Amino acid sequence: ITGETPAHIVLYCPELQQEREELQRALLPHPLRTTRDFTAATADPACAGTVVRWLLATGRLPEFRRACRYAAIQDQEEEEEERGL
Repeated sequence: ITGETPAHIVLYCPELQQEREELQRALLPHPLRTTRDFTAATADPACAGTVVRWLLATGRLPEFRRACRYAAIQDQEEEEEERGL
């Protein structure tokens, strides 16, 4: 996995073909086929959020795994606080 870039993972990674189809459906009518499409999608806040959530969910970027775990813990703590636990 070393050396994978977000653009490679989103656009070309053969191991994620099926997952990428799900991302494409989520981004309709803005398909991601080229690096130019990727740049445009990541510049649009709505599309960027979808791309980032999908990208983090793949687990392909090890440098962000800890951040994802921390975010999940924070979400759980906030939910518990809202419920008065």
